[in-house]
Amino acid sequence: MFGSDSGFHQNGVFRQLTKCVFVCAILLTALPPQEAKANTVFNLSDDFSTISNPNGPWQYGWVSTIGGSLTVFDEVLYPPYGGDRWNDSTISNTYWIPQVWKNNSTDTLFNWVEPGDVSLHPGPSGELATVRFTAPVDGTYSLSGYFNSYNRAYMSKYIYRSGATTGLLLSENSSWYNDFSILGLAMQAGNFLDFVVGPTVWNSIAGGDTILSLNITGSFDIPNPPVATPEPGTVMLLGIGFLGLAYVRRILA
Repeated sequence: MFGSDSGFHQNGVFRQLTKCVFVCAILLTALPPQEAKANTVFNLSDDFSTISNPNGPWQYGWVSTIGGSLTVFDEVLYPPYGGDRWNDSTISNTYWIPQVWKNNSTDTLFNWVEPGDVSLHPGPSGELATVRFTAPVDGTYSLSGYFNSYNRAYMSKYIYRSGATTGLLLSENSSWYNDFSILGLAMQAGNFLDFVVGPTVWNSIAGGDTILSLNITGSFDIPNPPVATPEPGTVMLLGIGFLGLAYVRRILA
């Protein structure tokens, strides 16, 4: 009686152990691949270039209407009073405006533009100074920063989004300083965001330099993520499990 009961119990234990090892093997090898994401931060000041325009996802230029066709600046100036300035060589005036420029010096310019600041200045004939960011790939984009036009007069500031969902994300013309934080914009490759500075009905372009501080974070799916395969350590554990089964089987035999 004892031998029969013991054999039944031993065989039952072995079957349960075998079942557990096979279930673990199936679960470990059949895990679905994790969705892979890549985050990239684009910073207007850090990325600013006086070599090329467009520069990666960035373009510097002017528009005549919000969301309209962008005239890309084609010339860089290095005036004696400071600042490396993109402008339109076909527009001639005393201050070479409109322009987008960066204070690449170690000194504060015009009593308020700090080293590293990027500034936009509209033109005298309705040219709206514009920084355009074009989405390099499909993804979700979040932006944060501020406009600061406390030089001598406040200017109008706009953020415009193109694509399936178009429209103004910011429209402000009654203050010197405007910060913004806009999260989770779904954009396709080629969609753009325009950051625009122009005059107001109360103020001309005099003193129109407006600082734009801007970070854009893009979250993208990594194309064709690798298929999940067992790690070497996982394979080793499975091998040990099967060896253990063989040992238990030998003892129970």
